[in-house]
Amino acid sequence: MTAKERLNLIRIEDKAIQDAQDRCGNWFDAATRGTGSMEAERVSGTGERSRVESAVCRMVDFEREQHLTARIDALVDMRQSAERVIARIESPRFRQVLTLRYLQFESWAWTWERIAAEMRCPKTTVYELHGWALQAYETARKRPALPRTGVSCPELRDSIMGESGRA
Repeated sequence: MTAKERLNLIRIEDKAIQDAQDRCGNWFDAATRGTGSMEAERVSGTGERSRVESAVCRMVDFEREQHLTARIDALVDMRQSAERVIARIESPRFRQVLTLRYLQFESWAWTWERIAAEMRCPKTTVYELHGWALQAYETARKRPALPRTGVSCPELRDSIMGESGRA
């Protein structure tokens, strides 16, 4: 799978999850609209569900059918993995174009024109940067990450500040 295909998976899944959440929100909005009725209050019995209760049940069923929680967890993992790879790319412009195109909130709404305006450069330059950035992403993904040193924050702070607590 190419870098572009890998990163596009994040955009596509993000949009699909957002669409599913919007659908659930629409059901809830429809059920809670301010249209009251003048009926006698039922004291006992198990009659029909209220509109809100029906909408909530429909939302829960839909979320289960769509496996939304698991899909959101998987999306977060994919996004974090991509962010770690992008962070290892040396060029800030490459990092910026990849972040705007694939990881920005509602990235599906970020057109090439919008990215060019944000980066303050012509659209053709954005295309070129994007191509080079995808190559850099692939290189960074194959390159092993730097190992963690195992130094905790207090130990690092003490080594920087010295034992007296002053730098």
